[in-house]
Amino acid sequence: SPWIHTMPRCDDGTQSRGPRRRALLALLAAPWAVGAPARVARAQPGPSSGHRRFPAHALRGTLRIEQSPWVRLNGAVDRLAPGARLRGPDNRLHTPATLSGQSLDVHWVRESTTGLLLEVWVLSEVERANTPWPATPAQAAAWHFDAGNQRWRMP
Repeated sequence: SPWIHTMPRCDDGTQSRGPRRRALLALLAAPWAVGAPARVARAQPGPSSGHRRFPAHALRGTLRIEQSPWVRLNGAVDRLAPGARLRGPDNRLHTPATLSGQSLDVHWVRESTTGLLLEVWVLSEVERANTPWPATPAQAAAWHFDAGNQRWRMP
């Protein structure tokens, strides 16, 4: 009977399910949806095993996490940025609580707008042996960095 006929917007969904499903799959396949690299300073695997690639503006220091977000960097009180990333020697993310109370040799990068610690990499033995590495922005400005070999050269 004519009053039983439903309008397309009220159907059971079988007619429009195909296009919706294709649209959803297209969204999921988009590069940004599957973990495309973000534009932040990240250490990538380096030229030899056990060594990551660090950005040229990463500095070396000793970090001790007191009460997150408060830390001591080279003995001075400092603070982690909201969303700071702490990576272990295996490049896995760690929460500040798992590293609390330890003195760690690290490379670190500050957030450009607030000056808070944004990226921290706990160094492996191989990375620690890669010397010299600048500890201050003045040293980094005066020295030369070979990004391919991850080596600093003093003037």
